[in-house]
Amino acid sequence: MTERRPPYSKRVSRPSGARDRGPLSVMLALLVLVVVVFAVTLSLALAAGGHPVKRLAQAPIRHSHVPRPRIYRAGSEPLPPPPHPRLASRETFCPILMFHYIRINPVPSDILGLHLSVTPAEFNAEMRFLRNNNYQAVTISQLADHIRYGTALPAKCVALTFDDGYEDQYTAALPTLLRYGLRGTFFIVSGFANQPRYMTWKQIRTADQDGMEIGVHTIHHLDLTTLTPWQDWQEIHHSKIVIEQHVGHPVYSFAYPSGRYNQLVLNDVGKSGYLAAVSTDPGTLHSQRSLNYLFRVRILNSDTPQTMDWYLNTRFGNPFGPAPQLVSPTGG
Repeated sequence: MTERRPPYSKRVSRPSGARDRGPLSVMLALLVLVVVVFAVTLSLALAAGGHPVKRLAQAPIRHSHVPRPRIYRAGSEPLPPPPHPRLASRETFCPILMFHYIRINPVPSDILGLHLSVTPAEFNAEMRFLRNNNYQAVTISQLADHIRYGTALPAKCVALTFDDGYEDQYTAALPTLLRYGLRGTFFIVSGFANQPRYMTWKQIRTADQDGMEIGVHTIHHLDLTTLTPWQDWQEIHHSKIVIEQHVGHPVYSFAYPSGRYNQLVLNDVGKSGYLAAVSTDPGTLHSQRSLNYLFRVRILNSDTPQTMDWYLNTRFGNPFGPAPQLVSPTGG
């Protein structure tokens, strides 16, 4: 009796040579696919200037006027080394001057705005005074390097800081600084950039490329002592990453909005990779203990080169005492 095969085992008759052409067709299809992929890759590489296109999940924002030497991943740098313990007892004298508006106050009834507004002519006179008296301006990061690791500072040292990132700091302060060969640190509120009355990201990058230091002044300029721990971390750490994405390199200086901080805020600043943070507490002396609340001198519209000369030659403030926890919420 002949064994009957189930239906699924029936052989389907094929034309002669079909068994041989199957593998050949697959190989030809793969070869065509490889050629197409190679052609597409080559065209993209040529469009990018002859170099292979690199893509990273967190690549920084690109702009046509910014050079592209390499891809920088914001927030990827390690924490800075700890301060050298043998320098812990050293006191550093370097006045940090704090500016806000460089303008003629447009609203006379705005008393706070009036006090914080230094006219362009007065600012020019103050910067000329610094140059004529052989002062050299350092950035906050340079001052922090000296306090932390003992790097050299000029004999006549001053640091110039500009809070909030107002547009007149770019249009009035920056050209004056460049005219007199001075450097400054500009503390940017990342959420205000590109808004009316504030610097654009393009202007911020230009200031950075002109030799100024770009620092962080949070995202929204809120009182950090009133926020939740999560909100504090976002304002302190995330703003750093955003600014780093725009300038294309790490930033190391921080300024407290309205000069207000508490122990939680100080801890978050220390964990975020900053070299130093500036307060609005008055003083001209610094130490490793005060690295996260460096003292400053607020320059008002009533100041002149003569009053500034007094700040530049007077040692005050206690950088070895307990950290002031709360300060006056005016300005900053």
